[in-house]
Amino acid sequence: MKYIKCKILDGNNVIAENIDVLINESPPSSISKSWQGGFELPFNSVKLGGKYELILEDGRSGDIIITRININLVKFIGTGPLK
Repeated sequence: MKYIKCKILDGNNVIAENIDVLINESPPSSISKSWQGGFELPFNSVKLGGKYELILEDGRSGDIIITRININLVKFIGTGPLK
């Protein structure tokens, strides 16, 4: 897992910018190209089960679904490729 800066969007609306997100990607040799991670945001910023777009500072992006919210720690899974 590694931390990287990101921006989180809800459609065209920016939810957060320049936040650290922890990404866990399956190894390149893996058949499954899954990824998931977490970040810290105020509780009301995103909704459980909500779909958002993550844009990483390295230029990659992908869609996520929020799977867990604990106080201000948000966990998610990627719903497609991180490209």
